[in-house]
Amino acid sequence: MSTARASSPQRRRGPRWCLVAAALGSALSACGEDPRPDPVTDRSAAVYTAIVTWFAASQADDPEPLPVFVEPRGDGATIPLGVQTDLIAAVADVADVRFIDVRDEALADVDGHLVAADDGVLLRLPPVDQMADPVLADVDLHLSDEQFLTLRFELERGADGWRLLGSPEQIATPEDQDAASDDG
Repeated sequence: MSTARASSPQRRRGPRWCLVAAALGSALSACGEDPRPDPVTDRSAAVYTAIVTWFAASQADDPEPLPVFVEPRGDGATIPLGVQTDLIAAVADVADVRFIDVRDEALADVDGHLVAADDGVLLRLPPVDQMADPVLADVDLHLSDEQFLTLRFELERGADGWRLLGSPEQIATPEDQDAASDDG
C-alpha cells in the first residue's frame, strides 16, 4: 500500500505539470503577437479620412462637424470595424461619421424627397485597392431619392498621409443612371 501512495502523488504531479506548461506556452505565444497595426486597416482608414475631410471642407459654411452617413459601395461590400473606428477618430473635428446598415437610417423626407438626414451627406465608399499607388476611389454621393452622383477621387501617399491629387472627377450623374435604367 505504501508503494501505491508513493506513486499516486507523482501521477497527479504529471498532469498538473502539463497544464501549467500549456498555460505558460499560451501566455508566451500571446506575448509574441505582432503589435504592428493591420496595413489594410491603416490604408483604408487613411484613404477614407482624406475623402471625408474633402467633403467636410466643401461644406465649410457650417462650423459644426458635418454629419456623414457611410454605407459600403458594391454588392456584399463591407467596411471592417477597425477601419470604421479609425475613420471616426481621425475626422471627429470636421465630421460626425455614422456607418449605416440600412439606407433609411441616413435619409429624411424633406418636401416629399428623401435627402441625407441632419443636413449631412450620405456616401457610398468603395473598397480600397491595397496595392495601387495612386489609389482611385469611386465614391457615390447621395443627392435625392434614389439619385447619386459618382465622383472619382485620385489619392497618393505623401509624407504626412494620403492626399487628394486635384479635385474629384464626376464620372456618373443622375442622368447617366436614368439612361442606364431605361436601357435595361
